[in-house]
Amino acid sequence: MKFTPLKIGASAATLCLIGVGTWAKITLPNRIKTEIDTAITTNCPSCKWGTNQIQVGYFPPKIILIAPRIIGGNPHATGYDAVADRVSVVFRIRSIFSKGVEIKEIFFDSPKVIVTEGDIRSPRTSNTQAAQIKGTPFSLSETKVKNGEFTYIRVHAGKHATLHVTDIQGQIEALGTTPDLVESKTRATADGHLEQKGKFQLAIELPLFSDEFSLKIDLHLIEQPLHELNSYFETNDGIKFSGTVHDGRSSITIHKRKMKQTVQAKYSQLDVHFESTKERSGLSAFFSNLGTSLKLHESSMKNKPKEQARTVEIERGNDETIFKFIFRGMEDAALKIAKGD
Repeated sequence: MKFTPLKIGASAATLCLIGVGTWAKITLPNRIKTEIDTAITTNCPSCKWGTNQIQVGYFPPKIILIAPRIIGGNPHATGYDAVADRVSVVFRIRSIFSKGVEIKEIFFDSPKVIVTEGDIRSPRTSNTQAAQIKGTPFSLSETKVKNGEFTYIRVHAGKHATLHVTDIQGQIEALGTTPDLVESKTRATADGHLEQKGKFQLAIELPLFSDEFSLKIDLHLIEQPLHELNSYFETNDGIKFSGTVHDGRSSITIHKRKMKQTVQAKYSQLDVHFESTKERSGLSAFFSNLGTSLKLHESSMKNKPKEQARTVEIERGNDETIFKFIFRGMEDAALKIAKGD
């Protein structure tokens, strides 16, 4: 049998590809794990992470993490626990040979995130961290989330106040620290279920790598039974809501330590009840309920939907995390509507 130069060349190319592929499958997962270890240790010394398996794909080039999990922080201050069934990262092959990282897409399949916050004050993060991240140029074209879950737990006075979000489908637009992206605002959208029956649509916009904190949130609630949120508001603040928000829209703007929130809601059978807590005595709760019952709009208690709009402006406390700050603003706006202030 006569071998032509073309056949010999094709065979050599095939063997070369097989060799490169075998080398990549053996060496790349270890190299990737080392790179992730370094990145997490540098930016989050308290974090621990692991994954069941790291796989490498070729067409398109991608990294797949099977059942990755990261735990960090302090649950008595701010702690978090995140896990996913699978995380895939599609990257451009040329970024392997450059100083920057160019990622086409990150896909989170069934992620579950739990954030726990207590009363211990966390040390504030300085702006040097943003500058430190800027030192490693990267770009990420798109991030997608499928079937996500998020649970927020507030531990206060020995009680656990919770908010639970399920069936999250989300998308984050382009972000990065390259010159064309570092100054731009990052935009994210998501929808899902709040507690059991309520539906939500969420849009967030923030300059992720800016030294000056600002945040814009637009939230749309649809057919939300308010009693489902009492697992948080009643446990945390001793405030018990009832009724239904048929169509609620909230626009939140935060700049530095100040928040402005505008709420517009169409609701029915709205009521609020104050209970005694460690911070509020039984007598204080009694007079709060008395004052509220006198000020509640008569139409608020009827079945016929009523629509109102209110604006709240508050300042962030020294010990408040961003979650506590946002939820306090939501609570104040709801109380304003309930009382007709």
